[in-house]
Amino acid sequence: MSHLAGRSFARGRWLTITVCAGLLAASALYERATGPGGGPILCPFRLATGLPCPGCGMTRGFCAMARGDLPAAVSWNPLSLPLFGLVLAVLIVAAVDLVRGRPSVRCDPVWAAWLAGGGALAAWSVHLVRVVCWGWRG
Repeated sequence: MSHLAGRSFARGRWLTITVCAGLLAASALYERATGPGGGPILCPFRLATGLPCPGCGMTRGFCAMARGDLPAAVSWNPLSLPLFGLVLAVLIVAAVDLVRGRPSVRCDPVWAAWLAGGGALAAWSVHLVRVVCWGWRG
């Protein structure tokens, strides 16, 4: 790996580590500032329409995951559990890559697009099941 490519690689890994660690730290600190389940509504879609989006409850779900409360996280948004795990895994992989000085996982853009599309489909599916089966009690 050339000197410039190595610096770019390290900079990208540090950025990934910073973003992931920031998300996890914010999850742990947000609830301390607002109280469990408290705080303002952050979803622009819900603020505009009064209806939930597939991501509604994700912030509170992440906060519950940060304190280790899995049942509460799933009740806020079932997708908060796998997404929290993904953020944690990306943080660990980026740190390992930085220490090793080379990527441990190669990501094909087509595969990543299919994965993102599948994740979006899963989010909407879970959202529809939640709204249809349990109703929206805004």
